Amino acid sequence: MIVAPIFVGACIAAGACSGTQKSEVPATTSPPHSQPVADPDLDGLLLSPADINTAMGVTGLTVTQSGTTMVDDSSKISATDCLSMVPGPQGPVYADSGWRAVVRHTVSEPGNNPAHLVAQAVVSFPAAANAAAFLTTVSRVWEDCAHRKFSDDRMVFSVSPIVETNGTLTATTDVSNGWKCGRALTVSDNVAIDITACGGSAPRDAAVSMAHQIADRVNQ
Repeated sequence: MIVAPIFVGACIAAGACSGTQKSEVPATTSPPHSQPVADPDLDGLLLSPADINTAMGVTGLTVTQSGTTMVDDSSKISATDCLSMVPGPQGPVYADSGWRAVVRHTVSEPGNNPAHLVAQAVVSFPAAANAAAFLTTVSRVWEDCAHRKFSDDRMVFSVSPIVETNGTLTATTDVSNGWKCGRALTVSDNVAIDITACGGSAPRDAAVSMAHQIADRVNQ
């Protein structure tokens, strides 16, 4: 049975970077609204377990963790400069970015040894420009973690190159417990969308699909 690594508020690490195909991430993936997304509306942007089951091609995933605060796993990994690869929203990664509010869900099978896990988070900023600046900063951090390995007290995580396509950063990570995790990070208007998907045959594609579904909700 696959054993999930234990991270505070996340359960699993993922994502990676290296040599982005473009030096700068586009400012935003969609035209900004006349009014930024309000903090109380963040929760409605997250995908339901049914949506996530569909994206992952499985059944039985439910919300197993949720919160409205950042998490911080920096004390649990061997390379703190790769903290942005750990399922977000990681407090030190978002520090000094001007973020305003956050809502996060972890969705998985019940129990300590899920076969699949999705960490989804949406983070609001005062304006679209702030969110875009954060994405640009994080893209550079991801590059610094490309082709590297880091660990917690139980697992080793091997980071692959990242890909930037139309303002969405993506990566995959191989985990020593047999998991493969996909990472996707993008912004839409004043909202950062932070997704990690672990397990399944194509977790990176699933992570991108879920990030874009949330972005579509921001645009509605």
